[in-house]
Amino acid sequence: ALFHILELLSLRLSRLITTRFIMENMGKAKFKKGTKMLLTLGGDGTVTCICDGEVLGSVTCQTLCRSIMEIYVGDSPVSEDIKEKICNGLHATVLQEEKKGEEE
Repeated sequence: ALFHILELLSLRLSRLITTRFIMENMGKAKFKKGTKMLLTLGGDGTVTCICDGEVLGSVTCQTLCRSIMEIYVGDSPVSEDIKEKICNGLHATVLQEEKKGEEE
């Protein structure tokens, strides 16, 4: 029971950290119709916020990385449509990298 409570607290804290990071970095962006926002997640836990090709901020935090993954592709994503698009994009990237590897 204690482990479950700690797990829930960790998830809530992670979501708070995630929201704060995104809001702080998105606040630097000048949004207009067609603005493209990108969050990149590195294997080392680096999260980078990019708006229309301009890097707005970057931080290395494994908890933040895991939280973003949970929010967008976890069991209860903020949007099933976004989750599907992310998964399709990852799949296409993997296939593209495999094809490059075969050509070399």
